[in-house]
Amino acid sequence: MRLTGRRLADRSPRSTWRPIRGLSRKWQGLRLEFDYRYGRSARNVARRNSRRAYEKLYAADDLLSEYLVPERLEFYDEVASIASHYVRRSVVDFGCGSGNLLRAVLDRAADSCEGRPQRVLALDHARSAVKRTADLVPEAERRVFDLMRDDLGGERFDLVLCTEVLEHLRRPGIARDRLAAACAPGGTILITVPDGAIDAWQGHVNFWTEDGLASFLEPIGATTVDRIDAGRGLLALVRPA
Repeated sequence: MRLTGRRLADRSPRSTWRPIRGLSRKWQGLRLEFDYRYGRSARNVARRNSRRAYEKLYAADDLLSEYLVPERLEFYDEVASIASHYVRRSVVDFGCGSGNLLRAVLDRAADSCEGRPQRVLALDHARSAVKRTADLVPEAERRVFDLMRDDLGGERFDLVLCTEVLEHLRRPGIARDRLAAACAPGGTILITVPDGAIDAWQGHVNFWTEDGLASFLEPIGATTVDRIDAGRGLLALVRPA
């Protein structure tokens, strides 16, 4: 059987390799998608929303550097500029993480008329986070602490910080009440969460709007809620009765 010129063209090297190149591009796309969703990155570790995940995040220098991007540090500075006005004799930070926010709060307070508090306590459920805070905030007492199970034995603080924590908890009402119990008479609780109207982070389980956050917190005291982080976050100040 003789092959026509058209059939010879169909068997040219170019047409033979075309399907293989297509499969190669598809495989590369799938590999990139897999790396984006499951590869080693601060984003993928944090969205697992578990103690084990955060132990890994704060223990690894490369993951923590990726996590502490300039935008996050600017967020800490913005929160610290507000929190520093409520620093008096004592401060507790529930979910201190790497200690960057607590460091910024204490430095801001020291530069203002409030001055440095006499008592500073840093708490986090990840032991690796507590170790990071030891380097950054050496003046603080540090504890591995589970907000859903542990308590402070009746100790109270003038400023109670809880930033970017409540959105991760399955039973945030328990945490809310424990924050209130940790606040001294005349003290202030400062809470931040993402704006639930636009938050789509897979590691979060609670999504509050501005009004929703105010309603959630008002049972423990007079509450004001403002927008921060260019409108992406909510900051609540609570004055327990």
